Amino acid sequence: MADEKEKEPQDTQEETTPKAKKKGLLMGGGVVGLIAAAYMVVMIAMPGEKLIPPFDGPFVIPLSAADIQVNLRGDNGRRYLVMNLQATYMGYDESYVQDRVLDPVYQADLIDALIGIGRQKAMSDVEDLVGQEAFKEEIRDVINPLLFPIHIGNPTNHVKPDETSGIAAGLSIETSTMRGGFQAHAIHVDSPKSEIWMDEGPKVSFDGSEDDLMLESDTGLTLFVDLTGLKVDFSGDVQAGVFGQVKSIKFARFITQ
Repeated sequence: MADEKEKEPQDTQEETTPKAKKKGLLMGGGVVGLIAAAYMVVMIAMPGEKLIPPFDGPFVIPLSAADIQVNLRGDNGRRYLVMNLQATYMGYDESYVQDRVLDPVYQADLIDALIGIGRQKAMSDVEDLVGQEAFKEEIRDVINPLLFPIHIGNPTNHVKPDETSGIAAGLSIETSTMRGGFQAHAIHVDSPKSEIWMDEGPKVSFDGSEDDLMLESDTGLTLFVDLTGLKVDFSGDVQAGVFGQVKSIKFARFITQ
């Protein structure tokens, strides 16, 4: 009987231990739940970051409706190159590029640019594979701003000023080094303070007479703007940038003679 009485406390301890563990688990689960709830509240309260759509693609498009003939350097201009080019590009919308290729001003600029490059090349420069690849890269660098010009506010016409603000492309817009997407960059205007800046770059004072004012982004990229049409009561943001980027040039036709 004495042995049985001594075992009773041990039985009681064994019965209470699972209950204690269960209670601890319940308390722990409650703490985890509170932490999760608090996290959700914080996440909901935090302002969401602006989602910037990236360029889509790659896409391919012919750069000209017909073959382009270019006279090469040397041999008294008797040697020439006939080529038909295609471009591989990334962009927001294929229809934008299709409209650009049909623009007669673009076609004139394209032919003029290709003739300018071709006149600097001798037959030996374009006959070997290494020379052809270097030639393609030169063409890409020249074609890129022609096919994808910088837009200031106006998404349909890069030549016309932004309708809301009146800001237009500056006289030196073609020398701008900013080639970022139209939906990823902005010009900020504070009319009461007569200050303007691009992205997070330095603020620049203006008086409204500037037709070629240079703005610089926080990464050192430049953009030239015309403020002569700026509306005096405008303060806010104006999108600026391009609608795509040429990645590479392909030869659909390439004949030397």
